[in-house]
Amino acid sequence: MKSSFEAARKHAATRGSGVFFTLQNDGDKAVVAFCGDIHTWDVVKVDGKFNVPFELGNPKHDGLDVRFRAGINVYLPVERKMQIWEFGAKVFKVLDSVHSKYGFSKKLFEIERHGAKGDQETYYSVLPDADIDEEIAEQIGLAKLHDLSNKGEKAIHTEPASTDDDIPF
Repeated sequence: MKSSFEAARKHAATRGSGVFFTLQNDGDKAVVAFCGDIHTWDVVKVDGKFNVPFELGNPKHDGLDVRFRAGINVYLPVERKMQIWEFGAKVFKVLDSVHSKYGFSKKLFEIERHGAKGDQETYYSVLPDADIDEEIAEQIGLAKLHDLSNKGEKAIHTEPASTDDDIPF
């Protein structure tokens, strides 16, 4: 018989803050590889936060402020794990420019947060870093992408990662 801790460990492995990539303080930095497709969805403000996926035709969402959200898998070579980075329109524009100029298949990128926790003017810089070498490419290939097709709900590990440039922006 499995112990309750064993079952809880398996459940915890796919849940919790460890799935989501965050930089919490001004000046925090991380080097990542962007992996897989970018996914977008709209959210509405409920209980003071934009955290509910917008549903066209839902009368409860009529007249509510709708915001753009997006997410992409990021591989953190130092931690050797795949996480989800969720962001809004400002970060999307930065990533669109970076992707257009450099692509995502051959380079790592340094992301830096500019702004304190809770600061509405926070922005992120994304700069090219080192090339993805064979060792990191192998690590990425062994990692699992999180399923982002469920519009921001908790992610599920579904498929091997890839750094292919099939991101549609």
